[in-house]
Amino acid sequence: MKQKLNLIPLLVVCLTLSSCFGIEEKILIHKDGTGTFTYSIDATKMMTEMIDMIEKLDKAFASDSTDTKPNKNDKKEDLRNGTIEKMKEDFIGNKDGRINNVKGISGYSEFIDTTGGKFIMGVRFNFDKVASLNEALKTMLMKKEKEKKSDAIPPATYEFKDGVLTRELNKKAVEGLIGSDKDDKMTKALMKDFKYIIVVESDKDVKTATAPGATIKKTGNKVVIDYQVMDKSKEIIKANMKSEVKIY
Repeated sequence: MKQKLNLIPLLVVCLTLSSCFGIEEKILIHKDGTGTFTYSIDATKMMTEMIDMIEKLDKAFASDSTDTKPNKNDKKEDLRNGTIEKMKEDFIGNKDGRINNVKGISGYSEFIDTTGGKFIMGVRFNFDKVASLNEALKTMLMKKEKEKKSDAIPPATYEFKDGVLTRELNKKAVEGLIGSDKDDKMTKALMKDFKYIIVVESDKDVKTATAPGATIKKTGNKVVIDYQVMDKSKEIIKANMKSEVKIY
């Protein structure tokens, strides 16, 4: 059985392509253009469904004579812990310290929240200006240590001017998220319920916020921009994923 369980990482790769996760970008922006950026992936549902799948496979191999039949709860916890470690290894972050080398970036940290059955992993860092944030995003999303930034996944681009924070993810990047064929049945199945949430926080109450194709909730100094990707796919692809938040 242990040999069979070594196939678990392959299941992880497959499930990371499913709809069982969401992405959140949170940016705290001060009047002088400095701030803090947090990028996180919520894979709680994915983890739950993956464990259920593995348990079903475990039952299918129950007749294996090499199975020592350990306590069911212990085995489930081992599977969960092993998967967490695998995903930590694969998570795009700062393995080689490259983000620390970006001028204007400080306080980089990675976090994983597994309390109460949750599974949320992410990164957080401070920036001295939005241009530094954009450079850090390009660096963070590079797939390989020696990959050119121009070959990386196209990140969102932020701009802060006259008290307005603008964020735009171009059409190429949007199609990379949901596929160029928005009517494809497989795409719809994989991306069902997938959300990309942008949170903007400031030192003062937000004045206005716009984001075509998204649901916006504005409360005091915080705005939550919720892109329900498949439900709004036509609008998102047409308008890109562009938001403008007027703060100062």
